[in-house]
Amino acid sequence: MVAKERATFIEKIKKQRSDIVFELPERGMKDEVIMKRMRREGEASEKMVKRGQLSGGVYISDREHWDLICEVMRQHVFANPIHIDDFAFCCQLESEVIRMTINLYKGNMACAGLITSGGTESIFTATYAYRENGKKERGIHNGNVIACETAHVGIDKSCHYLGLELRKIKRNAEGNFNLEAARKAIDSNTLFIYGSSPEYAFGNYDPLEKIGQLCLKYGIGLHNDCCLGSFVNPFIEQSGY
Repeated sequence: MVAKERATFIEKIKKQRSDIVFELPERGMKDEVIMKRMRREGEASEKMVKRGQLSGGVYISDREHWDLICEVMRQHVFANPIHIDDFAFCCQLESEVIRMTINLYKGNMACAGLITSGGTESIFTATYAYRENGKKERGIHNGNVIACETAHVGIDKSCHYLGLELRKIKRNAEGNFNLEAARKAIDSNTLFIYGSSPEYAFGNYDPLEKIGQLCLKYGIGLHNDCCLGSFVNPFIEQSGY
């Protein structure tokens, strides 16, 4: 079944491709040739966005919004924020966005953050921090992470790259995070439990408060993944949910 789906997917992608270039041309393409190709594919992408069926892929289809984004990027396309003294404005923007987000989630001045390229890198950096902290504070060199089978695949990749054991637990009878299974999976090498608000597969919320109590009891960390829907979370109560 998996092999059949893989073959179907590959064939679908092949049919969508055209004008494939395999070799670096001896002479560079003219600007108008490059732009013709970019416009053609860009128009195809825009049609897909306007259909409004890309949940988790594109979050807004308003053309004026993207025109603003493009203009902002044009103004700063040469900026390299790794040189914080030369491009200090980029770092200022990052700090402002981080503080806005912390305030939105009712955090205090002890809270900190960083901006990443997306959900997978966010999960990876958190997992890396837990691994290093586990070595330093608890002497753990063969750490493990506990996550529900509904967790974002980013935790699978992160544990693979960082050499950690990922202990996947099955959902409970209601189809949600199984607290009892998580408790049984904890041992002295457990770095943290991975929870989701909401989880990626079905959009359910893991019971973060109860997971947090479990983590406090055993002295382990808790990562709350908010890859989808996270900026809705601060407004849920005032929305009547």
